[in-house]
Amino acid sequence: PPCLVDGKGRFTTQAGEQLEGKYILDANPVIIKDLKMRSLLLSKDVITHKYPMCPRSDTPLIYKSISTWFVRVEGIRDTMIKANHDIQWIPQHFKNGRFGNWLQGARDWAISRNRVWGTPIPLWENDQTGDIICVKSLEDLQEKAGIQIEDLHRDSVDSLTFRIPGIPGDFRRISEVLDCWFESGCMPFAQHGISPGESPRILDKSPGVSGEYPEKSPGDLTLNPGIFPADFIAEGADQTRGWFYTLLVICNALFGMSPFKSVIATGIVLAADGRKMSKRLKNYTPPDELLKTQGADAIRICLLHSSLTKGEDSAFADKDCKQVSRRFLVPWINALAFLSTHAKLNSWHPHPPSRRKSSNLLDRWIRSRVNTLISDVRRHTDSYHLNQVPQLLFDFIEQLTNTYIRLNRPRFLPSESNTSEPSEPKSSEPNSSESKANDLHDAHQTLFSVLRLLSRVSAPFAPFLSEHSYQQLRKLEEISETPLNLRDSPEILTGRIPGFPGDLSGI
Repeated sequence: PPCLVDGKGRFTTQAGEQLEGKYILDANPVIIKDLKMRSLLLSKDVITHKYPMCPRSDTPLIYKSISTWFVRVEGIRDTMIKANHDIQWIPQHFKNGRFGNWLQGARDWAISRNRVWGTPIPLWENDQTGDIICVKSLEDLQEKAGIQIEDLHRDSVDSLTFRIPGIPGDFRRISEVLDCWFESGCMPFAQHGISPGESPRILDKSPGVSGEYPEKSPGDLTLNPGIFPADFIAEGADQTRGWFYTLLVICNALFGMSPFKSVIATGIVLAADGRKMSKRLKNYTPPDELLKTQGADAIRICLLHSSLTKGEDSAFADKDCKQVSRRFLVPWINALAFLSTHAKLNSWHPHPPSRRKSSNLLDRWIRSRVNTLISDVRRHTDSYHLNQVPQLLFDFIEQLTNTYIRLNRPRFLPSESNTSEPSEPKSSEPNSSESKANDLHDAHQTLFSVLRLLSRVSAPFAPFLSEHSYQQLRKLEEISETPLNLRDSPEILTGRIPGFPGDLSGI
């Protein structure tokens, strides 16, 4: 159907002499008058309702039909649905629900935009024959235009024209630019220089120390399996119609495969009042201010512990960060200070593991608990269920501070001999002084080992305090160590200690 409104929101000649040239919102009185004169006006009233407004200029918008360019998505719909079956979704119900339903009704995708800023669509149309040529590269355009090109923005390429031998007329670029989501959808393979017609060949081995990959041969592209397809991607749940979707569309259109193996869909962070965070409304604390008052670790764990990681929207309040600090970060700092204070008081330093192991039941219990923590954290992170981790950390720090340290305070008091050197086991019964020294060492060594493991297992979730804790513990050993973030995650200790199911019922 013809569109009666031009690009400036004014009626065209097709609308008639009375409306021609008038802005659409200024034409209402003329339309009402015309309807009334022809006895077609049923009622005249003012209705208050929501109206679409430009988010930048805050001016009214209209829906207007225009010509546009499409990607034929309906032709690859079945391929996309099949590829989705092999993707791990977190939350799982998105797979056949929100995203699966969207794929079932996938329509052709309008990829062109009528804007000044954006990536120019590389299509040149003949001004006489209407033939269209897709320029495939910068080198191709330079060859056709016969000039050196350094800038591919509109102001540089829109004026470029060229002729093709045997075809009358000039080829001129169309005026549209690409939808930015088209470029985002090309990211996984475009960064490697792949072009249509090439097929990604996945390497069986990682690149060498130099980080270089084998050279690409014609019609082929070598990709490291750690890069393509990606192990996982993460974005807001609204990207089921955005980035998640465009990635799948373009990669299936070109190669018939998904560019990622797993996807974490998070909810949207709302203001404390449940409304969308808005700069205009100022209904949230600025991030830089929140970082100064609460710290990045508290914010990270707070967001992980919320319903966001379940794909649900969540209202964010500053007090939630304070709760994380109270439940986890502050007790951890206190435990670290407790060990540092008593280590200095007792002139204690960590020692390499000896043949003698602590026989104290609480030492054995807390070592069992940290071993369980490492195992559970690894299990949840391997399956990308990150929302389960904060509660594990909360529970463990509660057991460490309010059970282990509280019940063990007397063991950290200085011995009469004021020595923290452990004794190797002897055939005869050790005297009380040796027993006290061994017990004092066991208490310090156990707390030291547990805090060091806690630092390593918590590093992905509270990186700043983990690094601080780790380096403070290294000072006790008087050994310089590489930063914690360059170390691997901790290994699970040798089995769970028999007889310790996780509580103190057996003690």
